[in-house]
Amino acid sequence: MSRTNEQITAWIDAAVADGWEVTPIYGDHEGIATAAKLTRDGYVVNAFRRPPGFKGGAPRGEYNMSAWCPDRISLTLPDVYSFDGVVAATRVCSCCKKPDVPTQRVAFANRVCADCLAKERARLETPGWYN
Repeated sequence: MSRTNEQITAWIDAAVADGWEVTPIYGDHEGIATAAKLTRDGYVVNAFRRPPGFKGGAPRGEYNMSAWCPDRISLTLPDVYSFDGVVAATRVCSCCKKPDVPTQRVAFANRVCADCLAKERARLETPGWYN
């Protein structure tokens, strides 16, 4: 999900204050200021805050976060940090955005509700999708 540098920084600061561990994604090659991995209770968030042209990268910069939870299925993070919001996101369909529903994996790591499962399987699980 695309966010601003300020939104990501606020999210990370609140998560760290709430007990998340933060480490560099790429070890000594890039610091947490631009590529941070946050972990807590089996949840993992990767946060990128790369300014325009960083190490020859995107001219507009790269500001985004991705996350997955203990079941190793991706989830959409809340705009404003709260651990309860992160946990609640495990029950939000990534397709129709319906909240508080049982979800299941489709394709590699997508999270969908029962109503969206067949449609998303047809869209994502085409021959060779797992290769």
